[in-house]
Amino acid sequence: MRKLKILKNIFHTTGTSKILIGFLTFILITGYALYIVEFNADNQLIRTPFDALYYTVVTVCTVGFGDIVPITILGKILSMALMICGVLVVGLITGIFATFYEELNQRRNKDTINQFVERLERLPELSHDELMRLSKRVIKYKNK
Repeated sequence: MRKLKILKNIFHTTGTSKILIGFLTFILITGYALYIVEFNADNQLIRTPFDALYYTVVTVCTVGFGDIVPITILGKILSMALMICGVLVVGLITGIFATFYEELNQRRNKDTINQFVERLERLPELSHDELMRLSKRVIKYKNK
């Protein structure tokens, strides 16, 4: 559940949802354009809009089964655009997620250090148990 909350936060904070919606729109439009171009060229492999959508998804995912292929120049250009955009979007989203997690870890470390400094400032007021916990955390941090 916590991971889903972090994922939702990433989508909300970074605008990744807009990228994905735009990319899905691009896939649908390109798939439909591919259907029109290939159907009019009498491509026997792309006979329905679903065939074209299937081909666009397979192409975007860089799977490329080869069971459906475009025969027109425009169809091949659309396919190249799908391949390039698929790789770019996957790389972009991966980078966004990695950056978000790194910033999250830095914030957590900064909070931990701030708490540690605050306790050090109150050192004379700490109980024996608090001093022992603080000592264990210092040793643990030192051994990292």
